[in-house]
Amino acid sequence: MGAKAEGLCACPEFYEEMVMQFGSHELDDLMAALANLKQTLTVSEYYKSFIKLAHLVDDSENLIRLFLSRLREDLRGKMKLDRPMSIVSAYKSAWSESS
Repeated sequence: MGAKAEGLCACPEFYEEMVMQFGSHELDDLMAALANLKQTLTVSEYYKSFIKLAHLVDDSENLIRLFLSRLREDLRGKMKLDRPMSIVSAYKSAWSESS
């Protein structure tokens, strides 16, 4: 298993299965894909798209910051003040602020 797999994924067996199915080049760009993801529709749609990629990353603190940084600008500042401790709490706060 490569060095990237060891720090990237919480479950090495799942990572290896994903590499076999999709190829390593797609997984190598996982963080770039997350960084390029932006909220353009609802908070719920953004959260679903984010989670599809984020479950492969074993770095919750950076994921929370990344999730917050890519929210719509009008939500971003409010959410940073809340200082959520998990992706789920960040999502719930953003969702309630946007409603």
